Amino acid sequence: MSPSIAVVGAGIAGLSCARALARAGAAVTVFEAAGAPGGRAGAHQTEIGSFDHGAQYFTVRDPAFADAVHAWESEGIVAPWHGRIAAMADGGRAILKSDQPLRYVGVPSMAALATHLARGVDVRLEERICRIERLDTGGWTLQHVADPALRAGPGHIEITEGLYDALALALPAPLAADLLEGAPELAALARRVRIEPCWTLMLGFGAPLDLPYDGAFVEGGRLAWIAHDSSKPGRRSGERWIAQAPPAWSREHFDDDPDDVRVKLWKAFTELTGTSLQPVYTALERWAHALPEAPLSSGCLWSREQRLGVCGDWCAGARLEGAWLSGRALAQRMAQSVADG
Repeated sequence: MSPSIAVVGAGIAGLSCARALARAGAAVTVFEAAGAPGGRAGAHQTEIGSFDHGAQYFTVRDPAFADAVHAWESEGIVAPWHGRIAAMADGGRAILKSDQPLRYVGVPSMAALATHLARGVDVRLEERICRIERLDTGGWTLQHVADPALRAGPGHIEITEGLYDALALALPAPLAADLLEGAPELAALARRVRIEPCWTLMLGFGAPLDLPYDGAFVEGGRLAWIAHDSSKPGRRSGERWIAQAPPAWSREHFDDDPDDVRVKLWKAFTELTGTSLQPVYTALERWAHALPEAPLSSGCLWSREQRLGVCGDWCAGARLEGAWLSGRALAQRMAQSVADG
């Protein structure tokens, strides 16, 4: 009989883990709190086109990941983004960077990769797991709230999900730690990692800005990165830009009124680019868990005794590649341990 394994979180790490486990013969169920898989490797869909409002691109270093990327590229799921990338100081001149790594993006948005990884996997959306429990007889049960709107109120209903031979948490470190009360050693490791927030402003314009770059790393000020999102391959035509604030500024203004944040980031964008063109569309996204400050180097966390594991970019480097590798590493350890009994 195939071992049953639950994966909590349908970001790149969770989906990588789930697919590898399924290939190893496990019966895998993935639980995701959001309405779509992908996490930060997702897209914000609008009437004027999509925005990569989280992860902007990814690069490749590891040979195993390179093999996967080449396969995705051949299937049209990802493509190289040969954008003109600049570096600039806040208020300074943009200087194009000549020595650049090859950057990849999902096609037609960053969400394409998560959609591909989720294909054929039992992914249950809009189910936020609020409690995990290891039974004395072995196996794990999970609980989620029937109506998320009732979570903080009295009388909310918790639904218990099945019985699983093993459990993987593919969550940001603070969220994983909150569920790991019964595994204090794993919880302590997760609590060591601080993950910084990120405010992201999305801007749509009715005419081209005609800037001499497609993306720019910014030093100092309210912005750390701006990108001509519609310059990426496979995108719908139009003029769409992304502006992301640095971790320190995002943390300082984490609880600010979104309208105030929108005004401040728009002002910073106009000062950097020199544009006076008013946007026809704006939207704001606040990522509470965006960038691991000091990621672990363990690849993943795994308790053989409890058959409980944790994966994510914060276990293997703060990059999309790290998330994929972390999920794959945990799947390998889980499959071997479950098979050994």
